[in-house]
Amino acid sequence: MEIKAKDNVIEERGRQFFEEWEERFLAPHACKSKDMHKTRVNDEIEDVHRTAFQRDRDRIIYSNSFRNLSDKRQILVEHVSERNRSRLTHTVEVVQVSKTIANAMGLNEDLTEAIALGHDLGHPPFGHTGEALLDSLLNGEDTAEGTLSGENFGGFKHNYQSLRVVDYIEKKYGYDGLNLTSVVREGILKHTSTRNERYYYPDMNLNSLNYDHFMALTLEGQVAAIADEIAQRTFDLEDALRADYIKVSDARELKLIQDVEIKCSIHDVLESNQDEYINLLISGLVRLLVSDVIQNTVHRIKSFCERKNRSNNFDEWLVIFSLDVNRKQNELDTFIQKELANNFQVNRVNKKSEKVIRKLFKAYYSNPLQMSDRFLERYTSRAVDSQFRLRKLAPKLVHEKIKEFQKDPLYARHIADYISSMSDSFAVQEYKAIYIPEASVI
Repeated sequence: MEIKAKDNVIEERGRQFFEEWEERFLAPHACKSKDMHKTRVNDEIEDVHRTAFQRDRDRIIYSNSFRNLSDKRQILVEHVSERNRSRLTHTVEVVQVSKTIANAMGLNEDLTEAIALGHDLGHPPFGHTGEALLDSLLNGEDTAEGTLSGENFGGFKHNYQSLRVVDYIEKKYGYDGLNLTSVVREGILKHTSTRNERYYYPDMNLNSLNYDHFMALTLEGQVAAIADEIAQRTFDLEDALRADYIKVSDARELKLIQDVEIKCSIHDVLESNQDEYINLLISGLVRLLVSDVIQNTVHRIKSFCERKNRSNNFDEWLVIFSLDVNRKQNELDTFIQKELANNFQVNRVNKKSEKVIRKLFKAYYSNPLQMSDRFLERYTSRAVDSQFRLRKLAPKLVHEKIKEFQKDPLYARHIADYISSMSDSFAVQEYKAIYIPEASVI
């Protein structure tokens, strides 16, 4: 299909138009969408108007798990500030940072966007506190008040869970999962560190994931990963500053913050308007980190292609900060984590959040009849058969069947699936309904 612009004529532009546009205008090292539909687990007819990556992007946006991100904590609880971020707004910011970097390097923005949109779909309620508690329950460190035996069920990490969401938990198209292309699936899994010796997920489809490599083998996947890091360093800092969890005076002692102040000439603004200072600081910090990644990565890609005589299958971390900026942004990350970890408000909320998740896990593990039909029957259809209904059995038989379930490692995994799918408010609602109907815990 030849691409031509005609005056005063509106022409339909279908998938083939965009595929040809990618071949002509994207960089040689970009991942093109043509024929990528063939990497889906389930065969599908190609869409008329959308490329494979555009279709993946849309499927993620239309998923239940994506909508739930609006009520999942990023770092602060909702009532601290009307402006603090949710897991959804964090995701949108990762998308925008990703697209800026991808566009500057001639990469495939649609692929980068799809990965960024899906990267946190597996995050449980209550942020990293919820993730750490579920990991402890599934690796044997936490027994849910003696309910579990201490067996290692494979642990829990949100990037593995995000892959499980798009491969298995979501179900809208007649089969398990969203049936995404392999490079989107790989990018979602590898947006943060993979530790194959530490985590084991049952039914994990390793097809085309290049599981022996820690990094995504597309540059777009690596871009989404570092965009997530940039969003955390900058926008998490902004939320913490506005909530007064971190003092501006303390942050200004960091070398990276000092660099931004000098580069953006914002030192004097602080004396007259702290709110404006924070605005300028965060926007300047984003620009500094993004520019550093782009400039450093362009040189690294050129060196890689010359050294290995190829412009694909990027089996090294290429999309990274320069050494100087990396040292400074690591210092910033350590500072943020320390300040939040030691904050009394954060500790109070985190302990309550741990209690909610531990108690919910205990309740569902002891009596799965308290779970929704969707997740209960998803497990029983695998453990028994698709026609089996636990709720139809006599009480004595139910008790015996639950004892059988508790011997199956998949049982604990499915309970973790259920809890991790919850929004913050729904998890609290479930806790209240099961334990203290008339009380509020968070």
